[in-house]
Amino acid sequence: MFVAPDARETGAADALVTRLQELARERDWPAVRCITQHFNERGRAFYDRYTGGPSDFIVYQMKPG
Repeated sequence: MFVAPDARETGAADALVTRLQELARERDWPAVRCITQHFNERGRAFYDRYTGGPSDFIVYQMKPG
C-alpha cells in the first residue's frame, strides 16, 4: 500500500485498510498480508496498529539469474 506524501495524516491510509478489511470479510479471505521493509518505522508502526505486530512468517525474495 502506498499513500502519496501530500495525503498522509489525512486518514487516507486508514480508509484504505478499513476497505481492505471489508473486502477480506466479504470474500472470506483467511488473512491479508502486509509487507514493509524492516527499516520503515513509520510503515511498521501503521501496520502494528491493525495487526498487533509482525507475524511468524519470514519473507524471502529470489531474483532471476
